[in-house]
Amino acid sequence: MYTENPDILAEFDELPYTKKVCFVPFETNLDSGFYIPPDLVRGRKFGEVVTDIARGGIIYYDLWDMLIYGKKTTI
Repeated sequence: MYTENPDILAEFDELPYTKKVCFVPFETNLDSGFYIPPDLVRGRKFGEVVTDIARGGIIYYDLWDMLIYGKKTTI
């Protein structure tokens, strides 16, 4: 999931699932929030950047660490 709204991220983080991923354009301490810095967006729509990350077109997070362990390991 992705959102540009901190309130939606907070609601998402409260869902009763152990492994959740929500890409956001702001820094957060919530476990499910994965920050995408502005230099990756570069004037594009945020949703397009998230889609590129999910498809492997942009490599920013270690997807294995993210999906298996919930870690925010950047590459």
